[in-house]
Amino acid sequence: MREYSLDSNADNIFLINFSELKERFDPIYYTDVLTYLNKSSYEKFKLNALCYSFTSGFGAGGNDQTDEQNGIIQIRPTNLDNDGNLIFNRNIYVPNDNIGSKFIVENNDILFNNTNSQERVGKTAIAEDIGDNIYTFSNHITKFRVRENLVLPKYLFILLNLYQSRKIFYSICTNWNNQSGVGLDLLKKLIIPVPPKNKQQLVVDCYNKAYQAKQHKEQEAKSLLSSIDDYLLSELDIKLPEINNSLNERIFTVKFSDISNERIDPFFNNPSYIKFSEDLKNHSKLSELIISITKGETPLWRGDNYVKEGIPLLQVNNLSNKGIDSNFKLIPTEVHSRMHRSKLFGGEVLYSMAGTIGIAVLNNLQTEANINQAIAKIVVDEEAVNKLYLIEYLNSTLGKIQAKRYLTVSSQPNINFGQIKDIRVILPSKEKQVRIIEHILSIRKTAQQLEQEADDIMENSKSEVERLILGQ
Repeated sequence: MREYSLDSNADNIFLINFSELKERFDPIYYTDVLTYLNKSSYEKFKLNALCYSFTSGFGAGGNDQTDEQNGIIQIRPTNLDNDGNLIFNRNIYVPNDNIGSKFIVENNDILFNNTNSQERVGKTAIAEDIGDNIYTFSNHITKFRVRENLVLPKYLFILLNLYQSRKIFYSICTNWNNQSGVGLDLLKKLIIPVPPKNKQQLVVDCYNKAYQAKQHKEQEAKSLLSSIDDYLLSELDIKLPEINNSLNERIFTVKFSDISNERIDPFFNNPSYIKFSEDLKNHSKLSELIISITKGETPLWRGDNYVKEGIPLLQVNNLSNKGIDSNFKLIPTEVHSRMHRSKLFGGEVLYSMAGTIGIAVLNNLQTEANINQAIAKIVVDEEAVNKLYLIEYLNSTLGKIQAKRYLTVSSQPNINFGQIKDIRVILPSKEKQVRIIEHILSIRKTAQQLEQEADDIMENSKSEVERLILGQ
């Protein structure tokens, strides 16, 4: 009989005494990733001893939500960025009536994402300097109130996010109705090394310094990317419409005979947009620059399920100005074959048609893929236009304004093929298109380097924080 070899998987095999087993029997719960900070020379406490209150939030369905004028922000996992800081660009509002004080966020409260995706479970935020703003939180968030005589809230925030980056919460999460999460009983038993207050402050200072440096790099990158619009407008010698939002300017009349495209809403017929359309009317329509345009479908509509191994299916959330996010769903090969019109082979322009409108990216995947019904696949006539130039044009304010004007007024904005084809494209000479692309790509490359430097700063700070926590 051939002798069995563990090869490179030997590190994933270990033994544990039966007497050491606790509530769980799964191997991942007993890996050293859960205990690596237990090597710290500082005193250790269970999380339960460091906090005097644990409160889970409440769910709010569509009927329980309101708008900004009539409610308060309910903090959800989408309000936590990759570093665990609170962001408020995707807000849900709930009525402030009858919300008990235990569901209100106060300064220095710790907000822990106890459910949601396995990749984000355990992401933690701290409510810093919230002033007079009133926030509540969803049932995916657990709020801790810290015993500040034992631990600095910011130190605990940093350490919990350090654990999260090490996938500790992924290791201890359980599964409730197909959604991963961390049970409160297990969470309360989490071991926390607690240095003296002056050492905790060193950790906080290290983190703050790194985070400020990261923000500075990101702001540099953002400024560079913002300059692309001004550069393109200057090269094409065109001005954007000036939208005056004063009350007098928001009131206007339009002759019934001037209403076009069967649209009677004031947004579409705003005089500023009409004038801008007039300025562009002598330029090429997108329909003149492409060979074909089509879209896919949602396989679930026909009863097909996603699979663990299969063909990538791109959705709108996979598209961004940075390109294609590879965290996509997979569909069976037979479903991909059935969706033959929307098959991707490489080199197509992909354009978002629903939800987040007007994102254009080049399909540079090295494998066949497909798209759902919210993405348009555009095959460009490369004799008519440089497709990289076309992508930058569609992503610019020039392209976005035209797409925005066509948006349907509904719960989910969308744009159709006919409206996409009607977008006007300013075409300089082929040589100038190439020069514009080279300049813009140079800007994007520099911005990408700055963003990478920003990420590296935070990653390096984690090593320094670990060293301080271990007492080295």
